[in-house]
Amino acid sequence: MATTSSMENRFTTPFAVAKVDGLVMSAGGVPIQAGGIVYGAVGVSGAPSGVTDEMCAQAGVDAIKDDLEMEGL
Repeated sequence: MATTSSMENRFTTPFAVAKVDGLVMSAGGVPIQAGGIVYGAVGVSGAPSGVTDEMCAQAGVDAIKDDLEMEGL
């Protein structure tokens, strides 16, 4: 799993995912991982930049990561 910002170059070529009608790919998504397991992801949008969106998403994941690891989920 990777942040959406780290995948930007995968979506800039012709026929790439970001070129599909109705689909928007931009920075602001981060995976939820704990104990070596991927649970899903958090996506944030609306800040003036994707960098800020991603920082907010990461802060949310960081806030619950210890709880996920302690629960063994």
